[in-house]
Formats: sequence, C-alpha cells, structure tokens
Amino acid sequence: MTKTRIGKIPNPVLPRQLFGHPNSTHATLAEGRTPRMRYALAMRYVVLGAGAVGGCIGYQLAEAGHNVLLIARGDHGAVISERGLTLREPTKEGTRPFACLPSAQEYEYLPGDLLILCVKSQDVSSALALVDPRVPVYCAQNGASAEQLAAHRFEEVYGMMVWLPALHLEPGLIQTYAEQPAGAFRIGRYPRGMDQRCELFARDLRSAGFDAQVVANIQRWKHGKLLLNLANSIDAFAIPDVGFHAIQRRAIGEAQACLQASGLECMSSHELREKMDEIVSCHGAKGAAPRPGGSTWQSVMRGKSTETEFINGWICELGDRVGVHTPANGALMRMAEKAQSPRSISIDEVRHWVLEEDLGR
Repeated sequence: MTKTRIGKIPNPVLPRQLFGHPNSTHATLAEGRTPRMRYALAMRYVVLGAGAVGGCIGYQLAEAGHNVLLIARGDHGAVISERGLTLREPTKEGTRPFACLPSAQEYEYLPGDLLILCVKSQDVSSALALVDPRVPVYCAQNGASAEQLAAHRFEEVYGMMVWLPALHLEPGLIQTYAEQPAGAFRIGRYPRGMDQRCELFARDLRSAGFDAQVVANIQRWKHGKLLLNLANSIDAFAIPDVGFHAIQRRAIGEAQACLQASGLECMSSHELREKMDEIVSCHGAKGAAPRPGGSTWQSVMRGKSTETEFINGWICELGDRVGVHTPANGALMRMAEKAQSPRSISIDEVRHWVLEEDLGR
C-alpha cells in the first residue's frame, strides 16, 4: 500500500543546511557581523488568524496596552468588526473593540509592525503570499513547516512553540482554560538563534499574562510539540478507545526515528508535557466542562480543513526521505482523509490501515 503524498510540504531543513541559511543568526555571526536590527518606536502587533490562539494573544496584548491589529476572515471577522472580540476566561469574561481586517490583502505594512502568524499550517502559503515581505514574521503553527515556507519570502522569520488551551467554535468568541498564566510560549529565530526582537516580544507577552521565554533552538521545542500533535487526528476523528494509545505511541516512535535519522533536534514529548504542565494549569470556570477538543477537532466542528497533512504527513514525507517506515502516521493520515464526521472512525479500521501500510513497505 503506497501512502498518499501531497507534494505541498517543503523538504525539512537538515542540520548540514542550517549553517549559512539566509535567516540564520549563526551564519551571520560566522561572517563576523551582528544581526541587523531595525526597530521602530511605534510597535504594532498584527495578528493574522484571530482564532483560538491568535484571538487570545491579540486580546491579551491589547488588554496590556499594546497596539494590536487583527486579521480574521468570514463571520468571525465580521462579528469582531461590528461588536468586538469576546474572551471568556475561567473566572471572567470581557469584550473589547478591535481594528479588524477581513483579509491579509487589505493589510498595509508600517515600519514597526510585527506579524504573529496564527492561521493553520494548510493556510500559511496563501496567507503569506498577500503580506509585505518586509514585516518580521512569528510562526505560531503546530508542526515544523510554516517557518520553512515563510523563509522562502521573508527575511526575518521566527518560530513560536505554543501551549495555549483555548476554544474557538463561535464567531466573535474565544474561550480559554488557563489563567496566570493563560498560556506559554517559547520563541526564537528560525532556524536557530536569538535576538533583541525575540526578547522584546517575550517581554510584551509576559506583560499580557503569558509565560514567554526566548530559546536558542526553537525547532527543538517545535519538534517536541509536533510529537504531541501527532495525536490530533485521533482526537478529531476517532471513536474514543484506549486502543488508540498504542497507535499514538507508535506514531511518536516513528516520528522520533525520522527526526533522529535526519539529525534534527527534538525535545521528548514527555519532557515537553512535564515542563508545560508545571507552568500552565488547564481548567475551566468552576463547574464548567473541560475543553471538548483540540485544534484539529475544532477545525472539523467548524467545517474547515485540517492540518493533518502538515503534522502526520510531514513525518511520512520525512520518513520517505531518510528511509524510515511510518505506518502509524500513514494510517492517521488515511483516517483524516476518510472520516465523514467527527469521532467516527473505529480502532479496528485504523489497525487495519496500519497493517496495510506495514505490508506495503
């Protein structure tokens, strides 16, 4: 059985390609220069994709007194423009007005702008094609493909590892499940390095109630988060069954083998979860139900496409490149392709697909 290949995901940048990368602080320092810094006094945060993550970040930054512009399409953007964005936190709720554009095509770059890219991975290419390449870009996606895509066109690209339990199902409303801090971020230059812009952004995020730290190798953190996100398709499409724990463990093992064979650094999923659980306490309002599903489940519930091909599919493509077999991730890709409704695929179907992938190697 041949796994589906999508042909839209850029080949992963391997370690031997990082030295001399045009966006690498290490390459700049090796040439005896310091990274170019161009900062304006009037800093504005432009949030492209004001859903669960982007909406929460934008709202909290604005609450802390920072200048924020939102870009949100469809009914969600229309409600924000007309009535403001509502943020429902565990112990309080508020609504505030925002300048909100319906499309990135209407965004005009101003010196001092910083773009926080919060669209899903499958929308990164089309969104960035509409944005002025002079703006520094912070990529807040799950997976490891957004930064690569952005670096083809933008000079200043940064990665963000996001740990933010939030929910977006209704236009104009974001619900969060953690407070003090509301979420955690790790930030760094892509493909590696740190600079003053990272420090300033982390400072502003902390002022907005988040835990934010600058790290030298952001991809190590994002690869660790990728391991956990491999189960997003299970959360979205699988009929709950304890048997899926074994599928998830196998998918993570495949991904770790792919990353190791590629020489790409990766924090273990256990280490990352342990670190984040110490910082972010996920809970809802007193007596409220827990968060019903993660980001992929939320996309399905809103009738949108999912980023499975950029999570499990990215691992399958990397496996093909380095000679690592990835039947569990291939089966999870098939689950996302074949599911007709949320949480409708049985463990038996997925086990059968894993077996087919094994036999087809």
